Amino acid sequence: MEPLSISNETRSAFPGIRYPRVALMLSLACVALAVAFAWRTAGIAIDDFFITYRYAWHLAHGDGLVFNLGEPVFGLSNPGLALVLAALHLATGARIEILATIVFAAGLLGIVACLLRSAPREIWTEILPGGVLLLSSPFVWRAQGSETALALCLLLASALFAERRPILAGLLGGTAVWVRPDTGLGLAVLGLLLIRERRRLPWAWAISAAAVILAGAFAAYAAFGTVLPETFASKRYLAEISGGSGFLGHSFWGAGLSTWLQLSGILGVAILLFGLVELPGIYRRWGICGRVLVGYGAVNALVYPLFGVPFSIWYVFPFAAAILFGAGAAVSSTLRRAKEAHRAGRRTLYVLGSIAVLIVNWTFIGSIFWNLSWLEDFAEVPRQQAYREAALWIRQNSAPDESIAFGEIGVLGYTSDRTVEDLMGLVTPRSLPYIAKKDLLGAFLAHPTPLVLFHTERRSTRPIVSQPWFRRAYREVARFPQSDGGGEVVVFRRVPGRAIPPPRPPRGAPRGAEPASGFNRSLGGSGSSTPAHPPRPAVPPTLAEGAAFREPG
Repeated sequence: MEPLSISNETRSAFPGIRYPRVALMLSLACVALAVAFAWRTAGIAIDDFFITYRYAWHLAHGDGLVFNLGEPVFGLSNPGLALVLAALHLATGARIEILATIVFAAGLLGIVACLLRSAPREIWTEILPGGVLLLSSPFVWRAQGSETALALCLLLASALFAERRPILAGLLGGTAVWVRPDTGLGLAVLGLLLIRERRRLPWAWAISAAAVILAGAFAAYAAFGTVLPETFASKRYLAEISGGSGFLGHSFWGAGLSTWLQLSGILGVAILLFGLVELPGIYRRWGICGRVLVGYGAVNALVYPLFGVPFSIWYVFPFAAAILFGAGAAVSSTLRRAKEAHRAGRRTLYVLGSIAVLIVNWTFIGSIFWNLSWLEDFAEVPRQQAYREAALWIRQNSAPDESIAFGEIGVLGYTSDRTVEDLMGLVTPRSLPYIAKKDLLGAFLAHPTPLVLFHTERRSTRPIVSQPWFRRAYREVARFPQSDGGGEVVVFRRVPGRAIPPPRPPRGAPRGAEPASGFNRSLGGSGSSTPAHPPRPAVPPTLAEGAAFREPG
């Protein structure tokens, strides 16, 4: 190993403390934070992520990469993660939602490792404070269990090996795209950077990446009949329903800033500003991985609002990671500039620099305490816990061939082990023509189910349960209040022999248009118009029943 090279500039930023000791302490802090946050948040993920977990569960148990058995729909945007989780589940037998947490934490550590390996050693103490912020950020850990950290880690690894091992780098980059397709934007950024720096495209890297992407496309087409997930159209329609789609729409930027401040506290404003100021420095000094992080983060944050989708943390994850690393870099950069001003005898700049040092360090330390406080109070969203309890009840009190209609399907499908009619169209695209017309009732009538869920404080199935005929055709069989008193989840079951309105075209469609599908209106007994489950292995284990959860403030 080559001897450690430390500049006077870096030594002066940490007076009285040896550089290797600082780097070691910060590295150990990163690992400790990854373990602590993963342990505390294990298995408690956002509802959408459980869609992927159900795909992975079915794949691991021989049912194929499907959400509902017998319905091959490309309803997930992270097939690579589903494959990884299915393989890990087969190898270990561990719960898929726990494995997803482990993969997420490992991905975060991998991001830090790639940035360290890419940058000169003398600026590791500039990178590692950002690693501490990344690995303790509530904004980041609200996306735990997702593919975001793994995808970004693979992209940075591709950048790291692009020059020395281009074929391996290309394979890693292509895999990143199938872990999360929008990583293709990052791969394009990396390609442009390689062309700019080497004056040519590294063909071995490009061909190997393209080979993996094309192989995945052929596999997706063979499995689903399409190479693009069905999820994008559904989320775009959802943005239109909620209002504010488009680049300047409140549903993205307003919700994003609100989420950032909610999860980062008042110091989140300072973290955001410090991070933005330091992004140019990251681009210049942190090597190829730093340039990819900044470039990909910026492109991703600009592209998604143009698509008109509602805000989600995973859409801006790379940009948030760049901001957090920038805020961490401000700790050492302000120290360095203050010392430079002192050596140069520039008293005014030294005083201003010292004030900046105090502000930045106070912000850094205060943010860490805020993050740890958030972790102590972390809990599952009460609404999601109520969904889980309702799903457990359905699994224990319904036939395997009974299906459920609802709009939030992740925890419900994964826990209930029943076919789910997704009224938002993520995994049942037959609902999309109705969602495009904001016709949730029509989507249900085109494919009615024996069981219907309703949340008293949300509008998901309200247009259905509020119909006069619904109370005659369905009866309430169970009710699950949220632990915070914020509403109840109600389970309705079809009354045998009771008629409901016939299917109809989406509202606003031309007269005479055929409905999306036609089914028997009588639905005598508890049968379902969806495919019945074949014999199955044991249903996926879930978190402990009846636990009291609450979302942190």
